[in-house]
Amino acid sequence: MQLTVKVDSKALEKALLAAPKQVHDELYAALAISLRSVTTTAEAIHKYKTKSGQLSRSILYKVEADGMSGAVRLDSGVAPYGKYQHDGSKPHEIRAKDSKALHFVMGGKNWFVPKKPYIGPKIKNPFWLKLSKEGANVSFKGHVDHPGIKPDQFLYRAFNRNKDAIVKRIEAALASAYRKAGL
Repeated sequence: MQLTVKVDSKALEKALLAAPKQVHDELYAALAISLRSVTTTAEAIHKYKTKSGQLSRSILYKVEADGMSGAVRLDSGVAPYGKYQHDGSKPHEIRAKDSKALHFVMGGKNWFVPKKPYIGPKIKNPFWLKLSKEGANVSFKGHVDHPGIKPDQFLYRAFNRNKDAIVKRIEAALASAYRKAGL
């Protein structure tokens, strides 16, 4: 009795040469889908109160060109306050920088207010008059003591919720790449 093992070296060599390209393409796609799912989950599970939607729009993902790494991040150009919302902040003082006082409107009213409450000497800006008639509490202060922000680490929670699916997606991508390469 004789047992013979034969390796088709030409087919194996061809498959091994094709494998890196297949692995790259499959991993790139799997990583992009995975990171997109993390961003979508992060937008859905955050605990902060949405006002303008800027913070949700600042959640971005990027897969590196090599397809082996990627990241989900908050774009500080879109929402500069995002890192404080995510990681929290300690109590701190806010002081007026470019003017003598800070101005804000309390009571659920519009937070955008013109810089000058007066148009001319003793003539109130119509917008301020409208706000005060609606019961808005318009305030001016040289500084305020901000109580700080509790952290809302929605990016980490979103990743943890998607972690098992990401691992399965990457395993499937590798299996598909090897199968397409002929291994």
